[in-house]
Amino acid sequence: VNSMFTADAISMCTNIDTNHALEVFSHFFQHNDICSSIRQDSEMILSALELLMKNNFFCFGDTYWKQLDGTAMGAPPAPACATLYFAVHEVTLLQQFGKYLLYYGRFIDDALGIWTAPSDSLEDAAQWSSFQQVLNSFGSLNWEVSQRSDSVDFMELNISISTGRITTKVFKKPQNLYLYLPPTSCHTPGILRGTIIG
Repeated sequence: VNSMFTADAISMCTNIDTNHALEVFSHFFQHNDICSSIRQDSEMILSALELLMKNNFFCFGDTYWKQLDGTAMGAPPAPACATLYFAVHEVTLLQQFGKYLLYYGRFIDDALGIWTAPSDSLEDAAQWSSFQQVLNSFGSLNWEVSQRSDSVDFMELNISISTGRITTKVFKKPQNLYLYLPPTSCHTPGILRGTIIG
């Protein structure tokens, strides 16, 4: 029996321990075959990441702050760093639970999976619990995992499984304020074009 679930990282960028992330990147650069072409530059890359992650300043209102831990908020490489950081752990996760995961995909801090339950309900409960524990056992990052279901809301979609078929429809969050400029707005034409391009 297949069911779907979602997982959402709790404040992903700010909850990634900087020192742990640098250790993970160092090990990844040195021991992963896909990094062989940059291995000789890995020290320089790690030094640049450390400089960025440990010296990030940001403005809040009329005050300035130094970020003490976490992925450098607002810095261009932040999404890629956060994605790569957890992807290293996902390799282990997928090796351990691959036979139960018909599908697993993640976009930065939002994950979607299809869980294939074994016929033994005790094994299923144990493996599902173990999967969630392993998901949350990497550094200080934690994930909120939904209940398994035939239908989930993931990002802007409602996704359903029924009779072996996956169907989708647009999901509208209750707090969506629909703050779009309509084409008949009194704004100048350049504003409308800017909205589309932006």
